[in-house]
Amino acid sequence: MDDVQNWEARKYSGAIGTNYRIRGPQSGERVVCIHGNHGYSYVYDSLANRLAQTGFKVMTYDLLGRGHSMSSPTYAPEDLVEQLRSLLSETGWLRRPIHIIAHGLGAMVGILFTQEHGADSVCSLTLMAPLGYGDEAMLATSCFGCWRRSSVSSAKDEEDQWKKDLYWNGSALEAEIMNMQALQKAHNPHSYLAYVNTLADANTVDLKRPLLSIAKRKDLRLLLLWGDSDITIPADPVALKCIVRIMENQSSHAKLTYKIVTEAAHAFFLEKEDEVFPVIRDFILLENNDPRETVNQV
Repeated sequence: MDDVQNWEARKYSGAIGTNYRIRGPQSGERVVCIHGNHGYSYVYDSLANRLAQTGFKVMTYDLLGRGHSMSSPTYAPEDLVEQLRSLLSETGWLRRPIHIIAHGLGAMVGILFTQEHGADSVCSLTLMAPLGYGDEAMLATSCFGCWRRSSVSSAKDEEDQWKKDLYWNGSALEAEIMNMQALQKAHNPHSYLAYVNTLADANTVDLKRPLLSIAKRKDLRLLLLWGDSDITIPADPVALKCIVRIMENQSSHAKLTYKIVTEAAHAFFLEKEDEVFPVIRDFILLENNDPRETVNQV
């Protein structure tokens, strides 16, 4: 398969201009995967397949301007939340129970969606290296590593920045990611603008209030995952403590679990999939975990 065929093979269904794919049994619990800012839905291919084989019904999709999804005049977080709401409405998932798995910018989208539209439907949130946590200083720090990609001066510089999402260099995974990112750059002229504009708008969002809101839900469970060597959105201990305090102080019912993945960077769920997958699978399947027993100490 040549590059063009490989790129076209990623074009699935196109409800309301959003490229999405659903896999897994019809009767499975619904899982929605939201990718980060500079990638597209290919990053979830392996994880989604494994979840589908476990019995989940899994939706992956491309954010606005990424992959095969349509471009947009603006790429603010509210635009991305509305994209997800429209997609779930179009596919009949909006009022059905769902679990959200989200990475980087996608975690911001997942939290905001849960606050605005998911009160009766979102059962759990798995947030991987979330963008937009804590106070303004924390947010500026978390955005800085991502923002560097917007000022690269050459294709080589851009590839070097992509590689910084990985802990191990020179691997087959690195070659695959470099190829998939290059395909998007070559065939989607909107992706870079979407990336830069989204970061500019995301820099104004603080997730503390949305977290305060959703923490009051007694039935919501949250899993927080981070790579210990993430330099794109660092696993800041202060931020972790902030999220733990928000979840624990707002409601004795809020269920929070978190895990730091060692020897892993921003793309830890790809590099350490065999370690991360069972954590996510078991978390979604676990219905009644006590937060006082499952929250790690920071």
